[in-house]
Amino acid sequence: MDGIGGVILGTLLYGTAKVLGYCWWCSVGLGWLRPDLGAEALRRRSWELGITRLLIGFGGGIPMAALHAMVLELTGVQALAYLLVYVPIRWFEWGLIVPLMPAGKLSWGQLWRGQHRTERRWRLIGIAVSCALDVVFLLGVLNGIRGMGRIFC
Repeated sequence: MDGIGGVILGTLLYGTAKVLGYCWWCSVGLGWLRPDLGAEALRRRSWELGITRLLIGFGGGIPMAALHAMVLELTGVQALAYLLVYVPIRWFEWGLIVPLMPAGKLSWGQLWRGQHRTERRWRLIGIAVSCALDVVFLLGVLNGIRGMGRIFC
């Protein structure tokens, strides 16, 4: 599907997959990092954090796509450029969610390296979740949804 219909369809499919995946992963993170939350608070906060994570990714998605294009030009290897750009930026983006859980304030050093093993594991798996959700984008492109924009990180 080409044109504006493809852009709308692609953005809706990709955005929906991202927000659902992010809300789910934030609920896991809250369970790990905030086991004191009740079921209703966990559900509500998961949606708030998942949507926040989507917005963070939306804000970073366009600059990341430009950076990815530059790194791809230098390396000539799509997978390497993807890993070099998306993995470190997604580490930082998932790190921005941690103080919102609230798990306490983070120093700049903690924002980059993480506070403790559980939080670092949550972030690492969060990167894998983000990358796995990119499969929706790739499947859309492969199935002819040409307008599908790569705007969510």
